[in-house]
Amino acid sequence: MRKKQVIAILTFCILTPQLLAADSVQNSQEIKTKIVENKVEAEAGLSTKTKRILDDIYKYQQKKYQKKTERRYLTVGDPLDDDFINLEDYETKETSRPQFDLEIKSPGKKLQKKFQMQDEAYVALISGQYEIAIILYQKILDKYRNDETAMIGLASAYHRLGEVEEARNIYARTVALYPENINATNNFLILVAEESPQEALREFLRIDSVSTDNAILKAQISYIYFLQENFNQALIYIQQALDVDKGNPRYVYNKAIIMDNLGLRKDALRLYRKLYAAKSYIMLGISQQALQNRIMEVK
Repeated sequence: MRKKQVIAILTFCILTPQLLAADSVQNSQEIKTKIVENKVEAEAGLSTKTKRILDDIYKYQQKKYQKKTERRYLTVGDPLDDDFINLEDYETKETSRPQFDLEIKSPGKKLQKKFQMQDEAYVALISGQYEIAIILYQKILDKYRNDETAMIGLASAYHRLGEVEEARNIYARTVALYPENINATNNFLILVAEESPQEALREFLRIDSVSTDNAILKAQISYIYFLQENFNQALIYIQQALDVDKGNPRYVYNKAIIMDNLGLRKDALRLYRKLYAAKSYIMLGISQQALQNRIMEVK
């Protein structure tokens, strides 16, 4: 069965959770080449460091899953989670009212300066000035060691420049320091999939068993299955990704591609037309004509 065009699900989650970038495969020969390359990479296997971090991710997600299960039996709401707020960074302002006293916390000058630096670095990043973004994020880390936002931004800038090893190392350090940061975890998992797809698939499935609401993880699993030409499993996991992140155009498009490969042409055509009507080709990074041609070929 001839494969059609596919969009790899590649994510750069910096400050906004859905800042996505597409990696297009143009024809069946390119896809076959990519599969061969992935098989070669798979023989090398994952590094010991990567395996250790994946194991830590699994253990962290397992604990979260257990807590979520236990919480179902509680009737009292959870207290406000202020673990991520450092009150020392905020100044106290007092105000009085006839019936009560109110204490308001607002960012101090030092924290405001950091926010400004983060904004400047982010603007450089999303405008494609990756070298400048690296310099700006590094300046933040020089002043605020292990700043969570700056670490993810720096890793993403290196990632977009193609400095994969540097990006992987920073993501790994971020995940180790901030296991609750889903963006850092997702981006790290994407690079793991590139490092060794076959072995990554086993690890991803293990994490997915205790992290049932991670759409990006499910989409990555689907993509690896697609590369293996296991289209039935690819369809199952892309649908699970859509169940979590309903209507995501990239997942809808990938589902159409998978259905196309399974011979479910009517279902694929329906999704292609839906994407075309919504002008989703803009977000997908493909031309209007390319999607229109795909519709004409499937009809």
